[in-house]
Amino acid sequence: MAYDVVSDELLLNGLCAGDDRCAAIFMQRYWRRLCWIAFGIVGDSDCAEDVAQVALERAWRRGATFDPSRGSLDAWMTTIARNAALDWLRMNRAIPTDPSELCMSSTPESCDLEDEDQFEDVDELEDRRTKIRSALTSLSPVLLRPVVLVSAFGLTAAEVARHEHIPLGTAKSRIRVAKQRLRRQLQCLR
Repeated sequence: MAYDVVSDELLLNGLCAGDDRCAAIFMQRYWRRLCWIAFGIVGDSDCAEDVAQVALERAWRRGATFDPSRGSLDAWMTTIARNAALDWLRMNRAIPTDPSELCMSSTPESCDLEDEDQFEDVDELEDRRTKIRSALTSLSPVLLRPVVLVSAFGLTAAEVARHEHIPLGTAKSRIRVAKQRLRRQLQCLR
């Protein structure tokens, strides 16, 4: 069968039926377009590729619901990619919060970044807070949220994964990477 001349609708049917060759050609035809749509919304090429992957997975899972009488497959895929990108933005939206407020609102044992009792000089304490804020704001929102949820609010990695709607392994990786980066940046505080 000459797959290059097969219509997109037949390739979608093949993708949903588990035909590896159809799936490969379908992805080749749509990958770049989905990445561009996602990039236009999320503004980051790595994240756009993740969104495009999600869009292709959604097309695979929901391929049986595609109705050509309601519109073209191209429009359907564009809508899926747009919705996946908007979902990604909602899940990864940064919630602006002052790090010192997070520490003050949490329990003392969960905030090991600063202990006000050990500082007699207000300027020294404020300098330390400024460095902590700077270190936290240098993290991307994707890394900042999980580490704040763990450090300031005492959530477990599993709870972070559920809260952020990400796999457990991803939550653990983000927490570990964020802590490593914070440790490197805050070495001068110790």
